[in-house]
Amino acid sequence: MKYKFLQEWTRYRINENLIVKEISKFEDQFFIFFRKSNTVLQLNYSSKNMYLFWTVKSKIPFLNLKKIQYLSTHLVQAKFVECSILENDRVVRITFHKTDIYNKKNELSLICELVPHRQNLILTKKENKKELIIDCWKKLSFAENRVRQILPNIEYSLPPIFFEINNGEIQYPLSIKNFEISENNEFNNDNEAIESIDDENRTLWNIHKNKCTIGVAYDEVFNFYYWDN
Repeated sequence: MKYKFLQEWTRYRINENLIVKEISKFEDQFFIFFRKSNTVLQLNYSSKNMYLFWTVKSKIPFLNLKKIQYLSTHLVQAKFVECSILENDRVVRITFHKTDIYNKKNELSLICELVPHRQNLILTKKENKKELIIDCWKKLSFAENRVRQILPNIEYSLPPIFFEINNGEIQYPLSIKNFEISENNEFNNDNEAIESIDDENRTLWNIHKNKCTIGVAYDEVFNFYYWDN
């Protein structure tokens, strides 16, 4: 996913008081469920196209979700605060606040490293002005990676940057073709776009700025792929 689309997505604001219920996984998809809410934060870690989007429970097509105990244990009852993105790479930080038994508010971060071939999901906490790793999806020692370690109880460090950012202004309307978001204005109106779906094997939508957000575009990409093919 292009950096500027990820950057735009992090600016989207959810007007809900979201408290984590659990985190589940199915293959390369992660799901953050919230208490008393149908809103779900979905993390797509497909090696071909990695992104995040907000969706609802009724749109999740998987029946055999498995709870990720090592992440859920630490994030349950944590309050969602915001999403942000690194200024120079595809690293998205999801920030939470959680109050401990001593009534102290702690800051936790779920760091989504959406870097092809090096993708990871890392849970961290702020402690004595340091950011310590609590746990992670893929553990790495210096035996596997000479640049940095990703292991519990050590300080988190960012991945090396070898990425040229294109964060220019997004040109609407957007198009979705072959499960990719682009800025090509291929149709004059929605009806033309919908009529073309059968001709394009149900892989093309035209999404206008006044009708949806970048997050909705991600939602459509995902659901076309898993539901209609």
